[in-house]
Amino acid sequence: MFRAALAEQRAGRFDAALAGYDRVLKLAPRHADAHSNRGIVLAQLGRADSAIAAFDKALKARPDHADAEVNRAIVLTRLGRDDAAVAGYERALRANPRHLTAAINLGLLLLKLHRLSAAIDVLEHARAIDPNLAAVHFAQGSALREMSRFEPAAIAFRRAIACQPDHADAIGALALVELELKQHEAALAAIERLLALDPDRPYALELRQRILRELGDWSRDGEHNAAIAARLRTGKGGVEPLLLMTTIDDPELQREAARAWFAGHGLATAAPLLPRHPAGQRLRLGYFSADFHDHATMRLMAEMFEAHDRTRFEITAFSYGADADDASRKRLAAAVDALVDIAGMNDTSAIAETRRRRIDVAIDLKGLTASTRMGIFVGRAAPVQVSFLGYPGTLASPAFDWLIADRRLIPPAERAHYSEAIAWLPDSYQPNPRRRDVAARPTRAAAGLPEDAIVLCSFNAAHKVSGEMLGAWLRILGAVPDSVLWLWHDQPRAQAGLRAAAVAAGVAPERLIFAGYLPQAEHLARLGLADLFLDSFPYGAHTTASDALSQGVPLVTRAGRSFASRVPTSLLHAAGLPELSTTSLADYEALAVALASDPPRLAALKARVAAAAVAAPLFDPVRFARHLESAVTTMDAGARAGAAPADFDVAPVATPLALPPMDTPPP
Repeated sequence: MFRAALAEQRAGRFDAALAGYDRVLKLAPRHADAHSNRGIVLAQLGRADSAIAAFDKALKARPDHADAEVNRAIVLTRLGRDDAAVAGYERALRANPRHLTAAINLGLLLLKLHRLSAAIDVLEHARAIDPNLAAVHFAQGSALREMSRFEPAAIAFRRAIACQPDHADAIGALALVELELKQHEAALAAIERLLALDPDRPYALELRQRILRELGDWSRDGEHNAAIAARLRTGKGGVEPLLLMTTIDDPELQREAARAWFAGHGLATAAPLLPRHPAGQRLRLGYFSADFHDHATMRLMAEMFEAHDRTRFEITAFSYGADADDASRKRLAAAVDALVDIAGMNDTSAIAETRRRRIDVAIDLKGLTASTRMGIFVGRAAPVQVSFLGYPGTLASPAFDWLIADRRLIPPAERAHYSEAIAWLPDSYQPNPRRRDVAARPTRAAAGLPEDAIVLCSFNAAHKVSGEMLGAWLRILGAVPDSVLWLWHDQPRAQAGLRAAAVAAGVAPERLIFAGYLPQAEHLARLGLADLFLDSFPYGAHTTASDALSQGVPLVTRAGRSFASRVPTSLLHAAGLPELSTTSLADYEALAVALASDPPRLAALKARVAAAAVAAPLFDPVRFARHLESAVTTMDAGARAGAAPADFDVAPVATPLALPPMDTPPP
């Protein structure tokens, strides 16, 4: 009778199977396998609650029935009862430590729940049971990569590929990990293999372009630019939004890339608006980031956090990055009311924690960058949600109500390409400290620079440097014979490519000087040795630009259509140096040549930049904090009144705020 019911189940005749199992159980009420199989059939029929009840009866009849535990856990997972499912899989493994499905499903579920260390351990157990499953190796590598354990992640991805040579996800992930490990040749080999398998693979073209640029090869820039734009214009999507900004100066295409990213990650539809919390004595702000440690974000924001008016605002920092017990994190902890670690929580739990704390305004500092947790915002962590600082463009998601910007970043002609309402700050959207930790300035000789040359520099990330801009820099060198170009490129192949490009342009290759990595305080010290900073395009210098200005180094930029291209223009305006922003490549080159060819003019300009580093609004974190507080107060008031988000200008504080004296003046 049991076998007949099982045959009906295997044939997909589920109603007949249920009737068969019912006959078995009428004769043998404690038949554990009949209860368990009946639960499977009920689950296949979509009757989840009845299926769980059947599995419970199987386990009552035989408490060590591992299959019943596993199938019950599968149904619980479908119902979103993840913690109960974890407990079920764990019981199954205690009953049968070699139950492969239990080990795999538990590992994947723990990975989904961001319990990464536990996931790695369970997946290692699954690998010991069967070392030939690509999915297990890939999942383990994904957890290791998320924990920034890149070397073991690479090993896991290679194992996945060895088990399944056409495992495209593992090949793509290996390329990303090799890039993190600065193994550019290996990363390029992986991405070429991926594109050979699938020429239309999402995100692959722009990753190859990035790798080639970092290797000093711009020969395919035009090909990549055209192919990436075509993907977006034909609605194929699958273009990495942040890398797109290094390629194409087009806010409309950037909006499409962001929209496609959310759709591709199953996040296109945001949860409905939350009801307002009752107003408290203080407005509750929640900042969300993976970068609350020694990172560019914290270097920009530390003094702003300290300047928040804690009598009017309750500040909570929600951290989902790796735990870092460094000075920056300790400084943040002292500056806020609470520093909450949500790295081990899944999105649902993080949202619940945010709502429990009754956050009024949730502020995302990551956007579509590495380690993003957009699911928290799509699920509505707070009644008002804001994009700020970390991502230079629209997120094109209904999850975000406002974007913090300024009038220099988004020209009127481009406003339509931003989905959020805009809160226009009066100076610059970028906060900056008044003090940066700077080591003792080295000599030019110690930094490998000629004493008497005009030192042009660009410390932008290598993948921001397009072939077009490299050509412009070499023409500037050609027009200013006593100049050198100081670049941050640490890949030998890239240095060789740059020198070859110089030779082809008629520039002696020794006029290119390469700087390696230094700790931030030492890097800032050497940065002050430069005479003029040459910006990249279409993704300009952001933190790098304000670093240069803080050290008295003028910056020449080219403002395009996109937010990412216009950040340096915003900074220059707030520093009182708007004339250093140009709007065409020809004007950019002409201004750079004019300044570099006129040492007295350049010296006077450097003196102005040094004065701006002391007195300009750009470097006033207290003023910035007041402006940001005004913005979020307006947002909250509008939401409480039931008004739809709409653009507004933040009024500048009436007079410059009193700043404490600096310990040491900038150079």
